[in-house]
Amino acid sequence: VQLLRCPPFSMRLLDLTLPAPAENLALDEALLEAAEAGTGDETLRFWEAPVPFVVLGYSNRRDAEVNVAACEANRVPVLR
Repeated sequence: VQLLRCPPFSMRLLDLTLPAPAENLALDEALLEAAEAGTGDETLRFWEAPVPFVVLGYSNRRDAEVNVAACEANRVPVLR
């Protein structure tokens, strides 16, 4: 894990990949919520997915946006 302060901004660099896609998305959500609430520093985060996966936005409909059968056949998780 590498945290850097980038002058003259108060932004931190977070180079951190967690083991599972859902964990990475949860951390991104927590960082966003903290930034929106003004309780956290601005953060630039880099991570690489350890496995292929599909991410749906809140307004997307799974059956309309994703080939569910193909994802299931290939064990590709569909996350929101």
